[in-house]
Amino acid sequence: GESAVVAVQAQPEQAMGRMISPLPSGLAHVFDVLPTRGVLHPGETQKVQFFFHGHAGRKLKAVMCCRVEGGPEYPLTLQGEASSIQFKVDRDRLQYNPQPYDKWEDKELFLQNLSKVSFPFSIDLEDPALRSCVTVHPNEGVVKPLEKLRILVKFCPQIPDRVEGILRIQVAHFEPHRVTFSGTGLYSALLVDLPVQDPELLARYLERAKATLAQTPGRKYWDNAPPPSRMTRGTSFAGSPSQGLPQESTATSRSIRKVSMSGIPVAEPAQAPVAPPPPPPSLADLMSEAERLFFIDLLQELTRRSSGNL
Repeated sequence: GESAVVAVQAQPEQAMGRMISPLPSGLAHVFDVLPTRGVLHPGETQKVQFFFHGHAGRKLKAVMCCRVEGGPEYPLTLQGEASSIQFKVDRDRLQYNPQPYDKWEDKELFLQNLSKVSFPFSIDLEDPALRSCVTVHPNEGVVKPLEKLRILVKFCPQIPDRVEGILRIQVAHFEPHRVTFSGTGLYSALLVDLPVQDPELLARYLERAKATLAQTPGRKYWDNAPPPSRMTRGTSFAGSPSQGLPQESTATSRSIRKVSMSGIPVAEPAQAPVAPPPPPPSLADLMSEAERLFFIDLLQELTRRSSGNL
């Protein structure tokens, strides 16, 4: 409920008794007052608190009377209205365009108060590890009645990869409203055919690259081919003589016709054509993906070191 304070002051010449008339029984559960009676000495001031206990969807009005012993009566009008909290978030997902991994992009969402009462809100990330990727302004505050609040959400991937997360918007006592966000970080790279100095390191990243590319929607690659031994970009790997990628082997099968007892060929039911398997990734694809994975590991290691020095 809400409360209000009114000061009652006695004249300097004389003491004053006062009493506030009780409310009808129906309104006694809505409005309340403390204290209801007392004595004021000359020049004394007494604070009186009025309480309103709201009922959703109701607007109430009452008149209270302050009676002074041997003096006039002072009517006081009380009015209160209560409303259930209702709010709306204009979207449940923020999809950012592919962007450079170290650049920020802005998107906005709106939190609207559909009720006649204010409510507090706060916004936080479900995964604290992504706090360096997202900033929200404002991330807390109070939304006034019927107000539509603009919230700015800035996103930076930090790594050349797809980043996803969830924003939790907490409104008053309600369950958090979840807004998902996602974006992809890009980076520029130059592929250069150079000797490899660490074949084992290269082999590990190429295996990871094969596994990553195999999970690309709509594409399946072979699993048994030995990795190439040449790598791109001297800042990442350097190495040994190159070996060619294995050639995909193909096999043909003979078609067999069924023949009936009379010697007439039996027609077989038509079968749907089988789509050929997608081609394996090229050497450039594998090298590019391996280098991207290496770059992600490097950025994460630099972030861990910088966090440890704080």
